[in-house]
Amino acid sequence: MSSPCAEFRRAQPLLGTIVSISVVAPHADIARAAVSAGFEAVARVQGAMSFHDPGSDLSRIHRDAWRKPVPVGADTHRVLRAAVALSRATQGVFDCTVAPRLVAEGRLPCPDGAPRPAAGADWRAIDLSRAGHVALQAPVWIDLGGIAKGYALDAAAAALRSAGAWGFRMDAGGDLRIRMPEPEPVHVRHPTAPGCFFPVGRLRDGAVATSAPYADETGLWWGIVDPRVGARLAEVSSVSVFAARGLWADALTKIVMLAPDLSARLARRLHATAIVLRGDGAGEVCDGRLRPSARWTVRGGDNA
Repeated sequence: MSSPCAEFRRAQPLLGTIVSISVVAPHADIARAAVSAGFEAVARVQGAMSFHDPGSDLSRIHRDAWRKPVPVGADTHRVLRAAVALSRATQGVFDCTVAPRLVAEGRLPCPDGAPRPAAGADWRAIDLSRAGHVALQAPVWIDLGGIAKGYALDAAAAALRSAGAWGFRMDAGGDLRIRMPEPEPVHVRHPTAPGCFFPVGRLRDGAVATSAPYADETGLWWGIVDPRVGARLAEVSSVSVFAARGLWADALTKIVMLAPDLSARLARRLHATAIVLRGDGAGEVCDGRLRPSARWTVRGGDNA
């Protein structure tokens, strides 16, 4: 006989990391079906927006959209609309056309069959005026890695609710999407001490995303790219953003890190809160205007 309240958890490699989904549902069969639906939603978004997959919407845009409008799925069109809106609102601080820099560094593969990006072309070349289609006014290479992970968790959350889940907690490499009866604790990894995690708050219904530099196998630190100057940030700090949707939390982490002053209007509109944890142990909790509301010094953490 099925339990009146069942919990079920599974993990899969997706989105370049390990995605785990934990579900609370009325019965075990509903919990299992919900988790499967959640992973299917994440895989759908990954397949549509993959920079690596030659069959993805993104790859077809790179190959053909500079010549004619390319039909794309609803997920891709929705994420590109959000990315372009953020680029416009931040005057290009958030720019999904930074892929050429990542390709030059060997962090992304050169798009197969796509023309080289036009000199000076950026997010303004993306034309979304035709429903369900993408056109490019000039060749550009688009990377949605700064926003698609959060959207994938949003899509999974919708799938979980539709499948009958009462509550859930999803984790995609430290980015969270939560809907639980009681607030869940949230911990952030220290930017220079990967084995240490620090409690930064609690969340009952919403998303948390974190961006930080990372060290490669040689010990070299890689900060995020500032599209205004085409270089990576040298500062070693992490930014975590709490927001209602994963898409906004994911994108805002980059914007806060690159230009906190420009982020104030967006944060107010999206009711977001940012937490900045610096490599020297100093931290700031910022309110919806992204102005420091509290500061502290990290003295210890929970070891992983």
